[in-house]
Amino acid sequence: MRVFGCLCYVTVTGPNAVKLDPRAFKAIFLGYASTQKGYKVYNLSTHKVIVSRDVIFYESVFPYLSTPSNILVNEQDSQVDLHSLSDIVDHHDNNEDSDKHADVDMSELGKCRTSKRSKTKSTWLNDYVSNAVSGVNKHFTSPHLRDTFPFTELPNSLVPYAAFLANIADEQEPCSYKQASGSKKWIQAIDKELQALKETATWDLVDLPKGKKLIGCKWVYKIKRNPDGIVKRYKTRLVAKGFTQIEGGD
Repeated sequence: MRVFGCLCYVTVTGPNAVKLDPRAFKAIFLGYASTQKGYKVYNLSTHKVIVSRDVIFYESVFPYLSTPSNILVNEQDSQVDLHSLSDIVDHHDNNEDSDKHADVDMSELGKCRTSKRSKTKSTWLNDYVSNAVSGVNKHFTSPHLRDTFPFTELPNSLVPYAAFLANIADEQEPCSYKQASGSKKWIQAIDKELQALKETATWDLVDLPKGKKLIGCKWVYKIKRNPDGIVKRYKTRLVAKGFTQIEGGD
């Protein structure tokens, strides 16, 4: 199972691929397609939901996720005054033989230079944030820095992010006329189907014979998509409930 909301790259394939165009584009992983084989992703360039099989995942990178303000760090803040630290250690070594019980001010060991610049959070929906905090000196590890997000902070920070992804998810096909009547797109599709039935003279209007019962009908709704999962059109069909017909009685 892939990580929901992670960064991924979708390879551009097929006859529409141009030689000099990029071979892949950035996207967000939304889940698995229910109507075809492939991954459902959100294209960060076109802002559309598509389906593709050729996807490379980066499950530690989450686009649009803001960095928690209490762990914002920069390279200047992470540097320790190594000269001061060296002087303290040398002084301690020189006096170790003369007085093994001498106390050393350990608070000096943890002092870091602090920046006077104001810290600002990353702009929402603009920056990529991974689990690793960038800009930290690889040769010195400060006990005051954390290289991963605390587990307790993730749920709160992911709430607006998950809501954003849910908002761009594709719509579902209605199961009844009552559901479809709330959408202008489906109403237009129904009107188009009725007009086509009239133009082709699908039925003739006649009086109901005495002692006979009418056969009911039902609307069937289907979303037609392109190979990449983008909605092509909304299709409706009016079908008769032939299974309710009684021979000789209806």
